[in-house]
Amino acid sequence: MKKRPRFLCSKGENGDNMENFDLKASGDDQIWWGNFQPEGKSIIQNKGKRSAEVQESPDTITGQLIRLPGRMRFPTTLKRSLIFLIFCVGIVGFLRCKKATNTPEPEKIPFVIENLGVTFGPWDKKTNLAGDFFFTNDFVKIFGEFGGQTRDPEGNIKELPHFDYVLKKDAIVFAISEGTVTRVVYQNESNDYEFSITSQHDPSYDVVYDHLVNLRIKLGDKIAPGDSLGNPRPWTLQVGGLEIMVNNYDTRLSYCPFVYFNEAKLEEFQRKISQLMDDWEEFKGDTTIFDQENYVFPGCRYESMANY
Repeated sequence: MKKRPRFLCSKGENGDNMENFDLKASGDDQIWWGNFQPEGKSIIQNKGKRSAEVQESPDTITGQLIRLPGRMRFPTTLKRSLIFLIFCVGIVGFLRCKKATNTPEPEKIPFVIENLGVTFGPWDKKTNLAGDFFFTNDFVKIFGEFGGQTRDPEGNIKELPHFDYVLKKDAIVFAISEGTVTRVVYQNESNDYEFSITSQHDPSYDVVYDHLVNLRIKLGDKIAPGDSLGNPRPWTLQVGGLEIMVNNYDTRLSYCPFVYFNEAKLEEFQRKISQLMDDWEEFKGDTTIFDQENYVFPGCRYESMANY
């Protein structure tokens, strides 16, 4: 049986004249210290602040530790088992944590625009068609650029945060990017529809298509780039119109479509827009219709702007 630790009393400089004196007890691999009381009992503590009661021996020089309150003694085998169990649990937790840390996060797919919603082509002087665009002298511009200026009903100048097309009325409008149809609104004043397709890759982006009829989509549909959406609203017997706007609801801005365009197709579609504007100016006999030298992208006066 393991011996209880003994303590040694040091009576200090003035010896027995002191009413109490310092003591310390050594044993059980710990050092205890405290203050000896003349009544014969003392409470001492170790460095972990564990208290123990001691009883003096008759010679007042040595004594014996008689109680260790609150201290539980475990058999050596049980101690070793508990230590091994804690060690194993720690190793397993570490390995799981390391595995979770080293697992790469899925790569986020960015919002990307793949086309400009209609068919482009060179101006055919016999049909006055340039792809889906219908050339007629009834309009000042065949294409309303991003940031282009117009006048509101009160005569005030405003800038438009979208592309605006003048098309043959049976043109097929198709999706410029992926997403889900999240809003469909019928507009009584113009007898057509406006709807939004929100990106599934980055829901802060959506594309608004305005002034469509004969819809081929419904609320909740999953849309892929190039999917058929409908036809432009007819303005005359031959011509219809369409607006396409790219929005981000985190920034509260609208963007030129070329800001998010597929890089592999960017140059191709920029050429299409530039050719459309050049052909229109030739058709109208006026090379000043579009201020192309000051565009940040073909057809875009700005990269972004506040929408209205």
